[in-house]
Amino acid sequence: MIRHCTYPAPALASLVAQFWSITASGGAQLPDYLPGTGAEILLNLADDTELLQTMPDPSGEPVHTRLKAGESVCICPRTTRLKIRSAGEVRLFSIRFRSAGFFSLFRIPLHLVCDRVIPTEELGISLPCALHNDSHILSHNPGHNHSHEMLAGQLQHWLGTLHRSDVHTTALSHVVDQLYYCHRTLSVLDIQQATALSERSFQRHIKQITGVSAKYFTRTARFQATLKHLLQSPLSATAYTDTLLTQGYYDQSHFIRDFRHFTGASPGEYLNSHHKRCNFYLPAGHSNTDEP
Repeated sequence: MIRHCTYPAPALASLVAQFWSITASGGAQLPDYLPGTGAEILLNLADDTELLQTMPDPSGEPVHTRLKAGESVCICPRTTRLKIRSAGEVRLFSIRFRSAGFFSLFRIPLHLVCDRVIPTEELGISLPCALHNDSHILSHNPGHNHSHEMLAGQLQHWLGTLHRSDVHTTALSHVVDQLYYCHRTLSVLDIQQATALSERSFQRHIKQITGVSAKYFTRTARFQATLKHLLQSPLSATAYTDTLLTQGYYDQSHFIRDFRHFTGASPGEYLNSHHKRCNFYLPAGHSNTDEP
């Protein structure tokens, strides 16, 4: 698996986290999507790929979605987990939006989108025609960062034409950023009271922008920050506990409950060599040589 990543120009940096692409041979193990705080537009540039969505209830049946070559979908997992499977060649390209970025650009309420795999055309999102015409560039040159950069450049230009900022949306985006980045120092109540919005109005706006309540959003943000740290840094038992406390967990039991909720496994089961080699926190250009 080879992953390329491009970060957006300053004008889009508050809306888009990154543009990434993954190329891999058939049967390769790909990173799983865990419940998150943003949204993505995922474009398939090669063989048909299956998206397997696991429900939070273990007794629930998984939902299968086939993503054909040239098709694109919006994904926004909040309580579900998503696996990518392909028997053929894998060429995926994604726009990963920041927490408030998708709503700010498309004005589509996230609570209507989250935990579903939806074709972009069903949402009224039309990717630039040139992108479909030129997507063969990445398909035929999968290992070349230049090909990735060309597609990322087209998408940045397209998103730039959609960007229409207004004071109200910008202010709400700032509130969402506070919930995401300041959850260790500010409570949801602190942030809500600083907005001069009523609790009901505050929660309605947050759910529209993020798809979930403010409390669940900060819970997810805390878990993401902790998981990233644990995957990237080998820790001693003492450092492990210190990390959990620093991120705002009361104790290990509190963290383990959240870990099972978001991953379906215990920390000991999940934090293995496979997930440390194969996750979305890996640096750009990473190559996983453990493919079948």
